[in-house]
Amino acid sequence: MAKEQLYTILELSTNGWFPIYGDGEGDDVQITKEQCNVRIQHHLNRGIAPDRLKAVKDDRDLNEEKPKKKFDYTITGDVE
Repeated sequence: MAKEQLYTILELSTNGWFPIYGDGEGDDVQITKEQCNVRIQHHLNRGIAPDRLKAVKDDRDLNEEKPKKKFDYTITGDVE
């Protein structure tokens, strides 16, 4: 059985296109086409201009662990 195509809704900001996270109604990342249509209409009803929204296919595996970059340091715990 084929995996269902998922989509992410992006909003144009002053720094470029970014996913819409946690607007009080949920995230718009890796959602079905039907959910995408509902969420785009929700954003349009909130007053976001249509030219500032776009839906893109999203085939990423968000559960896959990303390899660390050469200089990727993570600080854990309290620093004294």
